Amino acid sequence: MVRRFAGAALAGGLLGLPFAVDFVYGPTIFRDHYWPHDHRITYIGFGLMVCLGLASFRTSWALLRSERPWPVPLLERTPSPLLLVVVLAAILRLLLAALIYGTEDVRTFQTEALDILSGLDVYRPEQKVYFYLPGVAYLTTASQWLSQATGFSYHFLMKFPSIAGDLATIAMLWWATGGAAKGGTLRLRRSLLMAVNPLSLMITGVHGQYDPLGAAALFAALLVATSGCRDRIFGAGSLAALAVYIKNWPLMLVPPALLGLDGWGRRVRAAVWMGVLLTAVSFLFVPGDRMNMLRSNMRYPTANLHWGPGGLFRAATEASPAIARAVPKLDFDRARKSIPLVSLLLFYWWTRNSRDRVRQLVGAYLLFSTVSISFATQYTTWALPAVLMLDFSPLACWFVMANGLWVWVLDGGYHAFHVLRLLTGSHAATLTVTAATSMLPWLGGLVWFVVLFVPRTATEPTEESPFGARPAEETAPGA
Repeated sequence: MVRRFAGAALAGGLLGLPFAVDFVYGPTIFRDHYWPHDHRITYIGFGLMVCLGLASFRTSWALLRSERPWPVPLLERTPSPLLLVVVLAAILRLLLAALIYGTEDVRTFQTEALDILSGLDVYRPEQKVYFYLPGVAYLTTASQWLSQATGFSYHFLMKFPSIAGDLATIAMLWWATGGAAKGGTLRLRRSLLMAVNPLSLMITGVHGQYDPLGAAALFAALLVATSGCRDRIFGAGSLAALAVYIKNWPLMLVPPALLGLDGWGRRVRAAVWMGVLLTAVSFLFVPGDRMNMLRSNMRYPTANLHWGPGGLFRAATEASPAIARAVPKLDFDRARKSIPLVSLLLFYWWTRNSRDRVRQLVGAYLLFSTVSISFATQYTTWALPAVLMLDFSPLACWFVMANGLWVWVLDGGYHAFHVLRLLTGSHAATLTVTAATSMLPWLGGLVWFVVLFVPRTATEPTEESPFGARPAEETAPGA
């Protein structure tokens, strides 16, 4: 008992350290709340963050490692377990959204919304921060308009689309798992993990990015493509277009969804429909100049967080002039775009005959994370639904817990840069610490990719199923 208490106290201290430092040095995410002149919210938000962090990691661990973790028997005795899971997920995210300001992305999106409402071109050349198709711009503008009309804070309302995306993903995981025998327990574990895992809680409740909504659309496209329904070509293409309309870089993860259709004729028609729909919507409804929009999307900078060995090497060249002189001059900005793109093209060709598109989607994300030298915490949400559909292996556990810890520390500490710069006194040292921290999820992703796809370790599912090998006790999706 004493050992458990000591472990929980240590974990709480580690999770709370970034927030404590951020709070002392200020200005902080806690003082920058939107309940004016009520500093009690500062302490409530701090305490809630630490408590939810501990509970989230502990519950996620139980769901990942136990066949029948403690929440499952409780929910199985209720008449509507899915409804309870959705309500729980909504409450947790709304609490965080109401009490925590968010990262700098929240402020950036609000600036873009105010520009659009003022009639300015959000893609004008002098702006350096908006590199997406108009989807995010319209979402954030709608949140700002509602804020002005209702008096609710923009920083609270703008997180609603991402929360809705998570809730939709919970329902899709429930449906896709089936419901007979052991499948009932399995779908409860998957849905609960989506509801309480630390990665989703931080991105939707705190970070303020719209990636969970796009991830839900991409996962829905995969489910529709493999469902066998009559309109699956139109449905899969439309949902894939919606995913890219919200964020452009996950275009690299769309192929598994379209390859889920049977026959190259259907796949080509879905891809053409996706391209036509995406082009039409993007060019007909543009909050600015169309050519400026094209140029902005072409110069999409990926992320600024250094990630993995490549990020460590890049940080070392920026921290040490001697190392920078000793190595050839490298164009890191071009490398962080071209290397992942070429790697994914080769991967899709290599796995073109795979029967398990969920496994292929997870592999594409793992490869993307392995070869990238810059990354962003919100990227992890795109693969999470597919990860939960695969299995509960130790490597899946590593993925959820390691990425959750990385996201929780970085986003919770106001993107870590503010906190680490104060502690180290050096921007270059901050980048090095950030890259070193990322090695934990990076190594897990590399090992898992090798296990899934490298010959002699990889195993193809023996059952023809859009979700790969499934337990014998489960039924097919939709049964």
